[in-house]
Amino acid sequence: MFAALHVSSETLLVPQTDFAECAYTIQRQGGTAQEVLFLQSIADGDLALVELVAEDMSRVIELVDTYDDFPLGTTDASMIAIPERLGVTEIATLDHRHFPNVRPRHADSEGEPGTLLRARTEPAPHDLRCHGDSSAASQSSS
Repeated sequence: MFAALHVSSETLLVPQTDFAECAYTIQRQGGTAQEVLFLQSIADGDLALVELVAEDMSRVIELVDTYDDFPLGTTDASMIAIPERLGVTEIATLDHRHFPNVRPRHADSEGEPGTLLRARTEPAPHDLRCHGDSSAASQSSS
């Protein structure tokens, strides 16, 4: 899923708020070997952990409150707030219940909420980065 982004010099970001959920989902759905590949990708710098900072919290609160009918929880809200702060417009996720329905602040002028990269249901071992209910964001490193 992420091979094309990696080859095109995209830096793949994993918010720290989603790291444990992502690792758990990978282990549950792909096994320990896949989880180790995910962890090694972070250790090798193929994936970069991104912190939730204080300035993100007001947006997280706003999103959780605004989308209380989903409900949009703190982790999912952080997966919107962090990319907004960084100007990231693509989020890789299997959570197609929440993300297509939330319009980020930095959506384009035509109202498109950003591009969702759909994860495969069966990852190729060499292509696995974040697979499952969780997300990873991408940002150009140029």
